[in-house]
Amino acid sequence: YLDFEDVSAAWGRPGQFNLRIGRMWIPFGEEYLLRGPVANPLISHSLSDLWGVDEGIEIYGRLGPAQYVFAVQNGGVSRLRDFNGDKSVTGRVSWQPARWLRVSGSAMRTGEIASVADNLTELWFGNAFFRSLGPTARTGTFWANLYQIDATARWAAGHVVVSLGRAKYDDSDTIDDNSRHFRFGHIEAVQTITGGLYAAARYSAIRVPDGYPIAGWGTMGAYFFRPGVLTEDLRRTSVGLGYRFGPPLVLKFEYCWEQGRLATGVR
Repeated sequence: YLDFEDVSAAWGRPGQFNLRIGRMWIPFGEEYLLRGPVANPLISHSLSDLWGVDEGIEIYGRLGPAQYVFAVQNGGVSRLRDFNGDKSVTGRVSWQPARWLRVSGSAMRTGEIASVADNLTELWFGNAFFRSLGPTARTGTFWANLYQIDATARWAAGHVVVSLGRAKYDDSDTIDDNSRHFRFGHIEAVQTITGGLYAAARYSAIRVPDGYPIAGWGTMGAYFFRPGVLTEDLRRTSVGLGYRFGPPLVLKFEYCWEQGRLATGVR
């Protein structure tokens, strides 16, 4: 991408307006900012793990005590062509009321995605993507709208992160109502024990009444691409130890377990 930094300095407002054009992160939530293996205290991520890279245009900057980012992107996984003119729109506003506390709110619409040509959203969710529930013969497009709040409290030797989100899926199926309402979130705690040694834990969950294709760490062919297999409830718990040798090197050990239930009641 091309990054035009501090454009607003031209009219005497440094830091207020920056412009980015190209293929870049989808700026939803806070977890994607720490997704790299050194920044992430654990090896795994949360269940929702909302992130993605998409082509488009983004503005970002600071207005007083608040930071903002706003992006318009293609929405579908095809990188060379957009098969539906509707665009993905994402915004996030964050605020730091105290040195130890940061809060933010995010909102996103994936835009209408062509069920056949695009097939999947560029946004990653639940170790997979958003995909169409309606049969392709009668479902031309699908879409999702998402909202999330994030809060991070830090102290000298650790931090706690909490996120809570909601989403609504729908499609253009001409016969059935396939709309779904999602609830998701996670809580993460990290504490330094001594020197570079630290302990970390994270609990995350996704709840979808009536079910939706969610892979988690299950087999994609069995839980995401297989027709009629819909997950209603999924939970992941991770605990780990890590040692930070320095900025370029961290050693991590993690034990993680995941449990879920299909819409049919099968575990």
